[in-house]
Amino acid sequence: MSQRSTKKGFTWLAIVIATTVLCLTLAACQSQRKVIRSANEIDIDYDTSRLIQFEIEMEGGAVIGGDLYPLNAPITVRNFVKLCEEGYYDGTEFDYVISDKIVMCNGQKEETTPYTIFGEFSSNNWRNGLTHYKGTMSMARKNNDYDSAYAKFFILLENRTSYDGEYASFGKITSGYANLETISKVDVNGTAPLAPQVIQTIRILGNIS
Repeated sequence: MSQRSTKKGFTWLAIVIATTVLCLTLAACQSQRKVIRSANEIDIDYDTSRLIQFEIEMEGGAVIGGDLYPLNAPITVRNFVKLCEEGYYDGTEFDYVISDKIVMCNGQKEETTPYTIFGEFSSNNWRNGLTHYKGTMSMARKNNDYDSAYAKFFILLENRTSYDGEYASFGKITSGYANLETISKVDVNGTAPLAPQVIQTIRILGNIS
């Protein structure tokens, strides 16, 4: 082999190696995400030693009210309050429903999120203390990742105590339950409502006096 051919071969090899290293570096960077593990990382203007009230107003005017439990799930509650007050949920939908069983809001369905939050449930070494009874609000997450929750949440219309220790429950529905039932019973294609169940806004009303 000529000297020129040898140099050319080494040049191509160097390019291949450099490209591979760059790809691996980028992949590693993309796989690393910020996980919020302390409630102090999210500031909200409410007393987190007491329950916080909220209401979900649907596009058609129906209202569903409830309480948030910051002592049981401080990171989850603070994150939910923050997103609500930023208007994150405005115009999102309950886009997964099963009649009299569950309704879920998958948020804005972003491919990537700016951060995720620590999963506040016993399988992740956190004592939550709330039971997944009918009316419970809880955070959705990826099946194989305890710390993957961001904005997706579901509300139960039946008892699912098997979810205890596996999902971060953080709230309870206290009013407008009939409106929730109506949403769960709409016509669907699989689990997707045929008529969009649009959330106009979610309002944080403040602490319970």
